[in-house]
Amino acid sequence: MGLEKIQGVAATTAQSIEHCLQAGVRLGLGADLLSHEFHPYQGGQLALRGQFQTPINVLRSATTVNAEILQMTGKLGCIRPGAHADMLMVDRDPFEDLAQFADPASLRLIMKGGVVVSSSL
Repeated sequence: MGLEKIQGVAATTAQSIEHCLQAGVRLGLGADLLSHEFHPYQGGQLALRGQFQTPINVLRSATTVNAEILQMTGKLGCIRPGAHADMLMVDRDPFEDLAQFADPASLRLIMKGGVVVSSSL
């Protein structure tokens, strides 16, 4: 029952994303995963969205579009003086491979608020 329900939700979500994109809706990107044990799976959202959008538009959804939705343009979703400076550095070109965000080992550098949280550089 659980797996069938998840598959049904995934199919409905895919249809909803397609309909919104066709209608010109600007979609942000995020996950409602609860508990720290699920945080490593958040990056998989980028690869899933990549089924419907180009990598550049997926990354824009996760950065600048999310900032616009939250009315935080210039503070979130950008790299500039005075911004919050949350950044990820990955192994490969993100415009070529969104799937790497699903693998926490691919995240070579994680910065939150300008502070390095994790680094394997």
